[in-house]
Amino acid sequence: MSLETKGDMKLQDMHSDVKEVTELMRNNYIKVEERDGKLKDLEERSDVLLQKSDAFVKTTKTVMTHQNRRNRKLNLIIIGIVVVILVIVLVVIVYFTIPATATTTTTNTHTTTAPK
Repeated sequence: MSLETKGDMKLQDMHSDVKEVTELMRNNYIKVEERDGKLKDLEERSDVLLQKSDAFVKTTKTVMTHQNRRNRKLNLIIIGIVVVILVIVLVVIVYFTIPATATTTTTNTHTTTAPK
């Protein structure tokens, strides 16, 4: 073999290696672009999820405040009912334990005698 043919073969080998490396680099670049697109989609989805979670937190606080007010109202109603019942019971107890005052009416008996 001559030097020229050996050099041509090496040049062809190098050229095929360069093509192979170039093709690998293109494939890698395409994969990187695909990953970048997927990452952007993931980032958008995470932003949407963050917004929804913020809205959920606000809604939860509103519902919690509403329930607390409702519970307070119910507690006040229950306390009011208990107080009214206690007052009624006390009035009944006082009414039956204090002796009745002398309000009994005495009838005046007039004895009339017939004229003689």
